[in-house]
Formats: sequence, structure tokens, C-alpha cells
Amino acid sequence: MTLKNIFSSFIFFLFLMASSLPAEEVLKKAPQKQNLQSTPKKTLEELALEKIQAETKKLQAEEDLKSLKFRQSIANEKQKLEALEVKAALEKKEKENSKKAQQEDFEKIDLELMASQKKHTLATQKLKEEIELLSLKNQLLLEKYKEESQVLADMQLRANMDREKLLLTQMLSEIKNKDLEQNLKLRIQKEAWNSQTNKEIEYPLNPIGNDVLRISDRRIELNGVIIYGVADYITERIHFFNNKSKTAPIFIVIGRSPGGSVMEGYRILKAMASSEAPIHVLVKSFAASMSAVITSLADESYAYDNAIILHHQLSGVKYGNVAEQKKSLELFQEWGKRLHEPVAKKMGISLESFYKKMYEHDPMGNWEEFADKAKKLRWVNHLVDRVQEESYNENPNTESYLAKKKIEQINFALWNGKNIDDKGKTKAQMSLPKLDAFDFYFIHNNDQYQW
Repeated sequence: MTLKNIFSSFIFFLFLMASSLPAEEVLKKAPQKQNLQSTPKKTLEELALEKIQAETKKLQAEEDLKSLKFRQSIANEKQKLEALEVKAALEKKEKENSKKAQQEDFEKIDLELMASQKKHTLATQKLKEEIELLSLKNQLLLEKYKEESQVLADMQLRANMDREKLLLTQMLSEIKNKDLEQNLKLRIQKEAWNSQTNKEIEYPLNPIGNDVLRISDRRIELNGVIIYGVADYITERIHFFNNKSKTAPIFIVIGRSPGGSVMEGYRILKAMASSEAPIHVLVKSFAASMSAVITSLADESYAYDNAIILHHQLSGVKYGNVAEQKKSLELFQEWGKRLHEPVAKKMGISLESFYKKMYEHDPMGNWEEFADKAKKLRWVNHLVDRVQEESYNENPNTESYLAKKKIEQINFALWNGKNIDDKGKTKAQMSLPKLDAFDFYFIHNNDQYQW
């Protein structure tokens, strides 16, 4: 659309606004489109101008229609505005009525407030009168309270004094109890101190002097029959003492032992031979069979004069056919050779001469000698008149010592060569444990042990 056409449309719109004719009448007055075919032939410029005029008229008609719709819209908006004005008038009326009611409420509240203030004034006056009365009563009570407070203060003072006195008594009692506890501890410590020798143990390389043998706490006790477990007990202690010192002597003390298992005894002999620390054996009462071999083959051996040492050939009972008993005899003889040959060599004689002399002294082959004669036979190296057991540094009457001794007795079930039957009675005979394969009891069986 050209600027000319737009300007023409705008003039036509203003004309329609000025007139009050409806859109339909305007459209009726607009020139009708002529049939171009009935008109005479015109120039191109005329045809173009007519075409432009026709489009202009069409646009003017459209603009008239839009203007009509615009006026209708304005009319609708005017109606809405009038409705809003009516609504605003009603709301204004309601606000005036509400304001009037609110004013009436304010006046009512003012009246109530005035009545309340008057009532409050009367109550305040009455309260002042009551306060003055209470003040007078309080003054009287204060005077009375001062007198009672003095009495209470005196009572409190006496109570504090009694409490301090009680605390002092408790402190004195606690001090006394602490003194008693301290005395008890000192007494227990003193008893514990007195229950032990509290003496440093010495470990001389040569423990014998003036026929007195000094035995340190590097001590292993061997009593009763050598059964399974005895070798563990003795060898473990030999190894332990070696780990502590490889120079201080280790003592195996035999109270009385009739001998026992050759395998257990041989393990003890090997541990003695392997020990870097010297092994010293002491016989106090009796050592026979396997125990006698242990004594004779020790690095150093000691015995009381009246102690008895007994050597004999291996003896025992074997069951089976002739071949089995023959093989068992060969093994029996081989054990005897391995155990007795070192003893015979120490004596300076042959094994055959050793066995021959056994039966020359006793038809049963039990060659027993007191220690003073056994020393000449080189079964024992030294005779001792006295023994100082320095390892006994605890009172034997204490519970701890008795408990320890009981454990040692349990370790050696054959401690006294006796047994307890199912009824709890002590039997003079002892049932020895069954031996494993290739083992024999090398034992003096004078007490009729059973196995």
C-alpha cells in the first residue's frame, strides 16, 4: 500500500468518525465495481488508476467496518464504566455505614474505659490502704523475725560446730584406719619378707668346698620312677638354665629313684651331654638302674656317705612267640650295652667284667654299694658331708610353697612309689604305664611294681 492510499484511508476514517452513518449505508454509497468488459477500451494508465481507486475504496470500506466495531467496543466499555461507578457508589455507602458503626463502637469503648478507669482508681486507693496495713504488719513481723533469727543463728552456729566436730572425728577415724591399713600392709610385707631368705644366690663354678655342696636355684629334682613326661620335665629345665648361663652349674638332685624307662632316661643323658653348662648330680638316698646310670655318667656327681647306688642288667617281661622274644632279647641286650658300656669304661673295665662283677656281689645281679664304696668304683665322683640348698628361699609352711610342691608331686605321679585305687585307698604297689614300642623299664623292681 502506498503512502497516498494510507493518507486517503486516514481521511476517510476521520470522515466516518465525524458522521453517524452506519457501516452498511456507507458501503451502499460506495461506487460499485463496473464491468470492465462493457466499457470502452482504456489506456493502461487509466486502468491502473481505476484499479488503485477500487483498492482504495475497498480499504476505506474495511476501515469503516473497523471503526464501527471500535465504536461498539467503546460503548461496551462505557457500560462497564457505568457499572463500576454504581458499584463504587455502593461501596462508598457501605464504608460510610461501617464508619458510622465504628464511631458508635468507639464511643461505647470510651464509656467503658471511663468506667474502668474509675473502677481502677477505687481499686488503687483500696490497694494503697492494704499496702499501708501490710507495711505495719511487716514491721511487727520484722521485729519478731530479728529475735527468731538470732535464735536460729545461735542454733546454726551450734550445728556448724557439731558438724565440724563430726568431720574432725571422721578425719581422725580415717587417719586411724589408714594407719591400721598401713600397719596391716607393713605386716603382710614383713611376713612375706620373713617367709623368704632374701639372700642373693651365688653361682660358683666349683660348688663344693670342705665337703659342703652348695646347690643354687639352677636345680632339677628327680624322684620316683622315670616314666613318660619326666624327660620333658628335666630336659626343658636343662635347656632353660643353659639359655640363662652357659657356665654356672646345673644340679639334678635325686632323692630316691628306682630307675624307669630307658628311652626317657636316654633323652635325659643326651640333654646332659649336650649341655654347655656343667651338669652336677646329687644322690641323697637311693639311685638305681636308669637313675644310677644318670648319676655315673654326669659331669660331676655327689652323694651322701650312706646313699645307695645300684647297678644291674636290664630286666623285664616280654610276651610273644619264640621269634618275637628272641628279637626283643636282642633289643634288650643292645639297650644294656648302650647304657652300661660308658659306665664300665669310666670304671676302667670291660662290659663283660662289669656284668660278671654284678652277679659276684649278688645272685640276682643287683650290685648295690654305699656311696663311700661307690666312689672307689667311680660310680660317683665326690662324697659330701653337708648340702646347702640355697634354692629353698621360701618358707615351706606358706600356702604358695605347698601349692607349688603339690604341682611337682602331680608331675611325678610315682613320687613315693605308691598308687591310689578307685576307692581312694593308698596301695603299696604301683601300676606302671604301658611302654611304647622298643622301650623297656630299666628299674629296680624290689617293691614289685606292676606294668
